Amino acid sequence: MTQKPAKDTIKRLIFSEISSTSLWASDNLSQCPVDQWTAITADSQIRGQGQQGSQWDAVKGQSLLLTLVSPVIAWRAVSLFPRQMQAALAIVQYMQAQDVPCELKWPNDVMRQGLKMGGMLSQATWRGHACTRWTFSLGINVSQAPKTWACMGEAHEVGKVTEALIPLLVEALTQPLPQHEWVTYQGHLMGWGQWLQWRDIEQDVLVIAKPLQLDAMGRLQVTTKDGQCQWLQPKQWEWLGEIQP
Repeated sequence: MTQKPAKDTIKRLIFSEISSTSLWASDNLSQCPVDQWTAITADSQIRGQGQQGSQWDAVKGQSLLLTLVSPVIAWRAVSLFPRQMQAALAIVQYMQAQDVPCELKWPNDVMRQGLKMGGMLSQATWRGHACTRWTFSLGINVSQAPKTWACMGEAHEVGKVTEALIPLLVEALTQPLPQHEWVTYQGHLMGWGQWLQWRDIEQDVLVIAKPLQLDAMGRLQVTTKDGQCQWLQPKQWEWLGEIQP
């Protein structure tokens, strides 16, 4: 049985307002201990970041805004997406325990009832072929959400969610890499094994395709209606939704 990390083994940096927790971590990595995890939180962000430079919006004081910074590590490139997968599963399990059903949307969204409730962002610092520091950023709309987004619900408090999720995430990220959890992860992905409508962003054309499998780099293999298989990088195609019967 793995012991949960004690709160005093995680350095806490708490801000009322910040540009973004992920940007602060990137700009101030030297302030994060080399021998323990660091948790950076804020009540609000001016420039919240999503995947590949997209913007993350949140209601001030009503959302979890968190970046975790690893101690010095030596992870291979093929281990980074599985680490994010570990964190994503920890989030889903926590939400289930709070009676907040949710799903994951490839590559990095947390969804509730078809609307975005949260998002994840991971970044790596490299030395040669080894990742030496890794950051995992998470935004969750807790008690309120911007228009067209979802939240956990008014009964939930940001502080309690924050204090519960930080040690759970660190615990998950310090476990051995999963071997059997790929199937569990895929089972939580929206639209898995179904025909979906996509937009090829570069070509600006609509595509009907079905997800088949993920690889260790986080790429998604899909098959199209004409039987062609293709590996997609995150944000190469935009998922528009399920095909209506």
